[in-house]
Amino acid sequence: MISCSRISVMLRRMGYAALSTSILTLSLSSLAGQDSLPPAVKKSASAAATEAGEPQEAKAADPYAVPEGSPEEILRFIEEIQELRPKFKNREELIHHVTRVQQATIAASDKLLSHQDADEKTAVEAVELKMQSLVMLVRLGRNGALEATLKAAKDLTRDPRKGVAAKAREILLAIRIGASPTLPDDQRQALIAEVLEAVAASQFSRESVGTAYALGQTLEEAGKGASASECYEKLSELLSKSEDPELNGLSVSLKGYARGLQLPGKFMELGGTTLSGKPLDWNAYRGKVVLVDFWATWCGPCLEELPNVQRLYQLYHDKGFEVVGVSLDEDRPRLEAFLEREQIPWTTLIEPDPAARGWKHPLAVRYGIRGIPAAILVNEDGKVISMAARGPELAAQLEKLLGPAEVDAPVLKKFGVFKKP
Repeated sequence: MISCSRISVMLRRMGYAALSTSILTLSLSSLAGQDSLPPAVKKSASAAATEAGEPQEAKAADPYAVPEGSPEEILRFIEEIQELRPKFKNREELIHHVTRVQQATIAASDKLLSHQDADEKTAVEAVELKMQSLVMLVRLGRNGALEATLKAAKDLTRDPRKGVAAKAREILLAIRIGASPTLPDDQRQALIAEVLEAVAASQFSRESVGTAYALGQTLEEAGKGASASECYEKLSELLSKSEDPELNGLSVSLKGYARGLQLPGKFMELGGTTLSGKPLDWNAYRGKVVLVDFWATWCGPCLEELPNVQRLYQLYHDKGFEVVGVSLDEDRPRLEAFLEREQIPWTTLIEPDPAARGWKHPLAVRYGIRGIPAAILVNEDGKVISMAARGPELAAQLEKLLGPAEVDAPVLKKFGVFKKP
């Protein structure tokens, strides 16, 4: 089953944002009164009432009716109805209004697409408006909305107007990418191949590269690490052949992302220079449980996590727990002062060459570190068992691997740890 929320996230990333969901969370008491209708909406309601032979007083009966008129007038109606904020008694009325707005936008977009006076630019805008509203209906859980969205996109790809067909193909691809985590393996593999072929065929156009990268991100965020890794790695191979330095740099980053996603369950290679200027002897840590902690003194969340790591180091060090800090600081004096002040007992890595510090640290590049703290836990065999060893997760893993900790008085005093009764 395709995830509706993932489709909308993907469409936003690809530039086809669904109508703002802020309307769903507006305070009902703060919305304008029911009589505050925009001019174009009033006009459409009046026209609908007149056509039905109803008295003019009934003009507010259907503010969602699409007016006749020029493309400009229809576009103005869409803009104004999307800004309409009636007053509602409950959430059900609010959802009903949002649904009607989308339905009216779809109807108005269809009228634009068939309007004899609409130029191709306006038609392309109508495609975007229609698809945005269809996606919103999917997000609202309307029955058949997803099928209608896919069908509409496919139908529009056959439109004789090149701009309309091209826009529909882009949106359809965005929908397919949004659904990629829920696809069967063979279909997901086919989609990855299709997207990467487009990168090669376009000779590394920014649009095609962005689409491929978005596919990898979507798969990664959905927990499809193997598929995301494959997408990143193959895209990296393609970009390495480009003569564009920027794309070459992206190739290196993507290779790191892929390598990082492949880490769980595998041996982690580690090297670098310690603060004392000596090379790290990674083999000396074999047989130990090691936290490889990517951090920096300027990182707030890193500093918030530090007391937890210090406490667990005190509790489990004698049982075989070690920490290797990989500092992404660029200011070495600041790092040294911090380590001395906090009395950090474990090894810290920082490169001698200032050009290889910060996010350019070789280990950060190698494993595609994109955010810190990045806490990777390695077991006694040197294999990665957790990519998010922070807070309670780190404590639970250490207890599982090394057994219950014996809490002594100094640790109780320094870190406020209390024995369980």
